[in-house]
Amino acid sequence: AAGGESVPMLKILILQKVAKGKEVFNTYGQKENAKLLAEYGFVVPDNIFERVRVSALAPEDPAPPGNGSKGNGSKVNGSKGSKKKPAQPRLEFILRLANETVPPGGRMSAEARAVRGTCRAAQEGWVVQAQHGARCSSGALRFACLAALPDKHFAKIAKMDDEKAAEWLLAIGEQEALKSKEACAMLQQALQARLALYPEAGPDN
Repeated sequence: AAGGESVPMLKILILQKVAKGKEVFNTYGQKENAKLLAEYGFVVPDNIFERVRVSALAPEDPAPPGNGSKGNGSKVNGSKGSKKKPAQPRLEFILRLANETVPPGGRMSAEARAVRGTCRAAQEGWVVQAQHGARCSSGALRFACLAALPDKHFAKIAKMDDEKAAEWLLAIGEQEALKSKEACAMLQQALQARLALYPEAGPDN
């Protein structure tokens, strides 16, 4: 530049030999359309790397149907007049389990990973990815199953020691979750709430 001023520039280094005049491509990476639009100003139709975050499952979501609750909640711990949505005591349970079984750093056991994933789905939601067939995360499936348990069954789980409870949570598989109408209803409610943010979007959008 004139006067010795530096000019901002971007350098792209090629790690292999390229013949003179040959076209060279630069990949944008495996990004969803939101990032492509924000960073580069375009979107890709039918982007296989599209991903959407679905809202948290608890404790704001409606009670899953068929859980023996009346109205918006059910009695918890036998206390008179005390009502909570079925998802909320289960969220408190999974949070306690996470505090006791998930190490702050280092390698985690399969049980600890299951607890962490379930906790994240309950508190933060989960990501639906096009390349994985838009399937629910294992954490979302586990928490939906946990929230759909009848109160008596959940009370037995809550009384287990932390290690046994984590093993039980890990054992919940996708097929078991999909057999539960209540769990599927809860997941469907979360997905419908996400779709409601875009009322003009049809099933193909």
